[in-house]
Amino acid sequence: DTGGQGMTRLGEGLHAAIALQRDIDPALYARRLDRNQIFVIGARSLIEGDDPITDPRQLKTQTALVHRDIPDTFTTWRNAAGLPDLEPLAIDHFDSGALMLEAVAQGLGVAFMHANHFNDAHDEWLARLFDIAVESPYSYWFVCRPRALQQRPVKLFHDWLIETVATGE
Repeated sequence: DTGGQGMTRLGEGLHAAIALQRDIDPALYARRLDRNQIFVIGARSLIEGDDPITDPRQLKTQTALVHRDIPDTFTTWRNAAGLPDLEPLAIDHFDSGALMLEAVAQGLGVAFMHANHFNDAHDEWLARLFDIAVESPYSYWFVCRPRALQQRPVKLFHDWLIETVATGE
């Protein structure tokens, strides 16, 4: 199931979930799968041409695009960048990372997304706007009820996943 509510269904049809979360309920078994940075991703045209965006304060003229599953990325980024009062033209929320990147490529705003979205896109129409390293408060986690790890299929999947993440395959 690729739905976003996997953790609430643990033990009720799901044995395990891979969840994108800030924190995990301590009553659950959880293993962090990644750490990520927040990138500001814009259309390449924003950094090329006569009036390029070179200063984060220029984002006040842009619409910020934020994914609903990681709603604090913009606030986290602006605070870490030392601009807690920065307000964009507007903030639009998306349910799909792919649609966000398409909107960025079309010039509809700048996205505050995880670095892996930018790196995996390999899209010449996209650019990272600033070289500001901001750790995301969100991570992917393998999550299950502790007793689920006693089930052979869950344990096999868990071990395979952890090994695959560790080796970067």
